[in-house]
Amino acid sequence: MVSSVGSRLIQLSFAERARSALSASSTLAWAAGDEAGTALYYQECGSPILLTDDEVADELLFAGCGRIEMGLHPRLGLVRLVGQFWPLADTEAVPKIEAIRRDHQDCSHCVSRRITRLIGFHVVTAAIRLPGETEYHPITVDEYAMAGPDPIIAAGAVIAAHLNADHADELRAVSAGLLGVPHDAVAGASIGAIDCGGFELETVGGFGGQMVFIPFPHPPADERELQRALRLALDDSGTGWTTCL
Repeated sequence: MVSSVGSRLIQLSFAERARSALSASSTLAWAAGDEAGTALYYQECGSPILLTDDEVADELLFAGCGRIEMGLHPRLGLVRLVGQFWPLADTEAVPKIEAIRRDHQDCSHCVSRRITRLIGFHVVTAAIRLPGETEYHPITVDEYAMAGPDPIIAAGAVIAAHLNADHADELRAVSAGLLGVPHDAVAGASIGAIDCGGFELETVGGFGGQMVFIPFPHPPADERELQRALRLALDDSGTGWTTCL
């Protein structure tokens, strides 16, 4: 029998998987001409907006066309998009860059300080490679444009970004409790991919790096249930988690 968690993910179309993976990540790999690199991004209606410095922006715009990939999502797959780079006008880009810097003003050595340009990406073709497979499944532009992300995955990405940015010390305590190690042994911890089945907790310390998948007892049906499931799972670490999600 297929679990309710498995059946929910299986029911996602290739286009929905791609849009869900896009909403779940914040870093992508790009290739344009002979150049390649990585960039932070956000997305608007399925179109990635790359956060870059002047040098990278000039490279992307000079090439015109290129390819981007989101990192492999463990349960959704690897998304590849081909399309055209275009510059956001200063009237739109400057306020957003300023907002990003304000949100990260307390971060030391934050990459946001190097962001000077926003580069849009018009998707021309899309494809996804499912976990464990080697071939890509093509997605038409219409299918990609009409699809939307899984609401649990999209909400989970927002919650994870909030926890990772504002509650790093609490996550370290949770990781220490789950792994049974002293708090000081955990150098850093972050929430990874979240879906209806559970979430990943990534930990780095003197013991090396470790990723633990923490399942939900029951798949949440909406964002409110997701928040409750996350709170209960984090509280099970024995740290008395009280942070509002």
